[in-house]
Formats: sequence, structure tokens, C-alpha cells
Amino acid sequence: MPKLLISFLFLIGMYLLTPINALAATTFSYTPNPLYSDSGSVTLTVENKDEDIFNPNLQYASVIYRPNANNKSFFPENQKKPESARKYSVTWTLVSDRAAPDTWAFKLCLGPNAITDCQQNIIESSYTILQKGGGTLALSDANSPLQIGSQPKAIIINSRLGITYSLWWDGAKRSFAKKYTAQSFSEGNITVDLEEAEVNYKKPGVKKLCMEVGDYNTPIGVTCHYSTTFDFKPTAPSQTSSCRVGPTTPYINDSVSIIGSNLPKNVDIVSVVKDSGGNEVSTRAPSSIANSGNNALVNITLFNKDSNIKPDNYTASLYIYPQQNNINPICTVPFKVTDNLQEAAASSGQPGSSTGAALTCTPGKDCTTAGGEPCKNDPSGIQTAIGCVHTDPSALIRDVFRLATGIGGGIAFLLMIFGAFGMITSAGNPDALKEGQQRFFSAIIGILFIVFSTLLLQIIGVDILSIPGFK
Repeated sequence: MPKLLISFLFLIGMYLLTPINALAATTFSYTPNPLYSDSGSVTLTVENKDEDIFNPNLQYASVIYRPNANNKSFFPENQKKPESARKYSVTWTLVSDRAAPDTWAFKLCLGPNAITDCQQNIIESSYTILQKGGGTLALSDANSPLQIGSQPKAIIINSRLGITYSLWWDGAKRSFAKKYTAQSFSEGNITVDLEEAEVNYKKPGVKKLCMEVGDYNTPIGVTCHYSTTFDFKPTAPSQTSSCRVGPTTPYINDSVSIIGSNLPKNVDIVSVVKDSGGNEVSTRAPSSIANSGNNALVNITLFNKDSNIKPDNYTASLYIYPQQNNINPICTVPFKVTDNLQEAAASSGQPGSSTGAALTCTPGKDCTTAGGEPCKNDPSGIQTAIGCVHTDPSALIRDVFRLATGIGGGIAFLLMIFGAFGMITSAGNPDALKEGQQRFFSAIIGILFIVFSTLLLQIIGVDILSIPGFK
């Protein structure tokens, strides 16, 4: 029995000696957030408020790069000591390619160089640079589907002053379908005619249009960060009216394009936006709508003093003007307005929106991905009958360790009482007295092993192996 008890408590102690890197609630953040290409600089911070993860006497190096770019240019930082045992930060000046709107990767290592001599990988995460002046850049089609031989038009959503946008058909190697340079600071949504560059408009099928920010010589090697498609039909499109929006999930201060297809000819069209409660929040008069043939392009500025737009689900409808004479709309399409920049970027083709790396969440709202009610004082956990159970892996493992420590200590304490009781009631029986003593001292050894497991971890992880993060 004593040997079995010692083995059980030994296993609990060894469990507690698991490397605490898995427990370290290490966070990555950047300021300013949101970050724009004209912000000037960005400060990247790695921090753990619960555990020491850095050795202030050692050198660390970091690197940033664009994982989505064909040419992954690396920008390494020279060796730098951390601010403390729990915090490391570095500031990058946003110049040249470092300010490109994209999702950027950040890597921090122990060692002289994060690329060629990374002795230990501390963290890898990401941050997003939005385009100058803000707004979610997106590309949409203005008139698809369309008959073969027709002139396709594209919409550049949220263009900015002086920025050149290069558009090309997917697969083109020599020429661009369009190069457009914005002429004002906030032109909003711009419709451009596309050239038949290495693409046959007379051949039916779906053709993909790509766009990148910048003025390039050829499309070869340029990443297709933004894209849309055009469906060239061999026959005239049906006369069933339809409409759609782009981007599908706009940010609260973005613009949204409502695009109608196969609309009645020679009529004025008016658009109406309603919230989830059926309240009208935005109406555009016919004079602001370009109704060309069977297609209509409607630009609605969602965020202004009159619209009172907030994050919600909305519907956009097109009517023949005047709308009060038309009970039923020509077409209706639902869309969602969000105050989450990552969600808006993902819906509009913002670079890197598919990596899923290190996204932030709103406490109490979307931190907990599992079902159930979030804990009152900790939104990263779920309230259960046995208390708050964390969904974050680090916090969950920490809870398991604490539970194992409590169970081991509780069992040892009960066995001490049981052993003492055996000694008291031995009535001079040497065998009973000896068994009670063995049980009592075995429990004490188990408690001491649990108590000093942290010390053993310190000796093995720091003093012997010198591994940062074990301190």
C-alpha cells in the first residue's frame, strides 16, 4: 500500500513537471490598431503577465515578412534584449515595402538572427496593415453575367488618392486589363472599363479578374490579392431581375455597392436599405444611380450623419422610382455590417484573411467559440455545474494542473489523518503501529514531492538546460 501511494503521488509530481511553455498565456499585440500604411510606425509586443518567458541577459531577434507575397521579402531586426522577463517589444518604421497593405507575419526567436540562427522560436503571429486613409479595399464586378463580346466593367471599392491599381485577367503574362490611379483622396467606388488583354470576350465562360495595389510592368509574379469573376454567356441573359452587394460584409465606415442585373430598361431606379427591424436607414434618389441598359450600379455610403448605421443585419432593395407606386421591389439582397475589421477584410478579399493567425476578439462577445454561457469574470471560459471551465488551451491545462495538485494534496492529507488514526488506535500492536507510521510518512513524502516539483522544474529547465520560458 505505501509503495502504491508513493507511485501515485510521484506520477502527479511528474505531471506537474511538464514544460510550462504550454501554460504560458503569451499574447501578441500591435499598436496602433487598426494599422494603416500611412501610420508611420508599428510597435509589436510579446508579453506574458503570468509567467517569465524571457531571459533579460540574452539577445533576441525578430523578423517580419509577407507570407502571401510571391516574393517573400524578409526584414530582420538586429539583436535586442527584452524589456523584462515577461515583455518584449520592437518598433518598425513603415517605409517602402514594410507599409504594403497586407497581412504580415511576425516571428520572434532566441538567438542572433531570426532567419538563419533561431535557437528557439518564441512566437509566430500576424498583424494586418490596411490601406492608406482606411476603408476596406475590394474589387467587384459591375455587369456579370453578360453576353459574349460585351464590355465588362469592374468596381474598385474604396480607392485612395494617388494610389495606382493594376488589374489583369488571370493567366495574362504581358498586359493589363486596366491601370487606374485615383484622382482624389477618397473617390469611394470607381467603375472602370476593362480592356480585352489576352482574354477573348467572344469566348463563353467564367473569367477571373485580378487586382493588386501598385504600378507593375507585367502581371508575371504579381500576387492576385483582390479578385472577382465575369460570366460571359453565349446567349442573352434571362429577364429575371437580381441584385447583390459588395463587399458582402462591409465595415461600418465603408461603402457598399448594390448591383442590379437584368433590370427594366429606360426607368429610374431607387435603392432602399432597411435594418433587421424593418426600419429604413438609407435611401438613394434616382439622380445618384447609373442605370445603363439592363444593369444598375448603386453606391451607398453607409456611415454618415443621416444613415445612423450600426453593426447589424440589413437588406438592400431596388425599386422603380417613385418607390411608393411599387409595392414589391425589383430585387432584394441581405447583407451584414460589422465593426470587426478582420471579418470585413475576409469578406472583401483583404490579403491574408484566410491564415487564421492570431485574431483578436471582443471580451464577452466572441472570445468563446464553444457553446454555453461565458463566465461572468472571464469571457474565455464556459460556466458549468463544477465552475468556470476555460476554452483557451493554456488556461485549460493550467486548470488541470491545479486540479491535479489539489487532488494529490487532498489524498495525501487524508492518508496522513488515516495513518495517525491507525497509530492512535494500535493499542500497542506493533504491526498496526508500524502500518500507521508507514502510511503517515508516505503521505508526507508525497506532499513534499508535490510541493517541490516547481523547484525541480526550475533546476532542470533553467539551471541545467538553460531553456528560456521555464523560469
